[in-house]
Amino acid sequence: MGHVSGPAYGSLACFPMRLEWELATGRNVTETQPFPAPLRHSDMSVLTLDVPRPVTDLEMYAMSHGWTTRLTMSEGWEPHAIHGRPSASPKVKWAVRMQRGVERAVAVRTDGAWSSMWTWSTSQFFRRYGTLEAFKGAVR
Repeated sequence: MGHVSGPAYGSLACFPMRLEWELATGRNVTETQPFPAPLRHSDMSVLTLDVPRPVTDLEMYAMSHGWTTRLTMSEGWEPHAIHGRPSASPKVKWAVRMQRGVERAVAVRTDGAWSSMWTWSTSQFFRRYGTLEAFKGAVR
C-alpha cells in the first residue's frame, strides 16, 4: 500500500498499486531517477570471478546427469516488489542454468543461500522447489 500527499495531489490514504492510481488519475508521481546499474555481471568475464563452491558442486551434479549448464552471476540492487525502488544494499546472485533436450532448470543462489529453484519443459509447467535436495531429485 502506498501513500501520496501534498498540495498538488491532495491526500490519498492507500491504494493497491501506485501505477494503477497514476493511470486512473492521470498524475505521474513515479520517481524518474534511473535504477543503478549492476556492480558486476557475468558478461564482464566469469573467468575472473571466484565461483562459490556450492554453485560449482551443483553444476557438476547437473552435468553428471546429462545436463548442459551455464553459470551466470550479478551483483547489484534488487527492485522492491511494490514500489520498485532499489534495495538498501547490493545482492550477489549466482544462477546455474540447465538444459537437457526440452527440459530446463535453474537454481539461483543469493548472498550465500539457495533462494529459487525451478524446472520446466514443453510438457511440464513451471515447478518450484523449496530445498536443494528436492531440486536435485528433480534434475536426475
